[in-house]
Amino acid sequence: MILLYITANPKNITQSRGLTAGEAFLKEYAAHHPGDEVVRLNLFSLDVPNLDQAMIAALSGQEPAEETPRKKLTQLRAYADQFVKADRYVFVTPLWNLGVPPALKTYLDNVSQAGQTFRYTENGPEGLLKGKKSLHIHACGGIYSAPEMAPLDHGAAHLRDLMGLFGVADHTLVRLEGLDMFPQEAGRIADAAAAELRALAPVFGRESVVPVG
Repeated sequence: MILLYITANPKNITQSRGLTAGEAFLKEYAAHHPGDEVVRLNLFSLDVPNLDQAMIAALSGQEPAEETPRKKLTQLRAYADQFVKADRYVFVTPLWNLGVPPALKTYLDNVSQAGQTFRYTENGPEGLLKGKKSLHIHACGGIYSAPEMAPLDHGAAHLRDLMGLFGVADHTLVRLEGLDMFPQEAGRIADAAAAELRALAPVFGRESVVPVG
């Protein structure tokens, strides 16, 4: 089993409660699944290519004539292949301006490739990653689980919907919320999320049941 641990936060672990909670999850996961491979991707330290004009042309079947687009296309294919090969996905993000950090959006654009993570059929798009699981550890300054605020958390919705497009129906969201609204409670909020994640870790590595039909 391969777990892809994807972080999108420019802070280091001592500065981020979300990253700290993610590490608590990983430690518990490793204890219950010692044979699994954990691959870490820190998106703020990687050179993930943007989908510029040359890249889009290359993805449309036009072989790039210049070295830079060829190199970017090779990188994109490597990220997509790595994503498809993995069995479990853990995303650790802050909520930035109601969305995800640009580094994660760029990465998701790289792995969202028709024919690899999904395909088009006469009945619409079909996900190709069925039976896999994803987890989103999401640090928020406000309370976005509240009904009036939930529609504004486009970061959580985007990742959930994209995993759905890929066929990853088993998707879990764990929020650390209210960190800025209630700074005096930030430690307690983080501890509660870490406890929830440690409880999730043992079952996250188990096989998912793929729906029939």
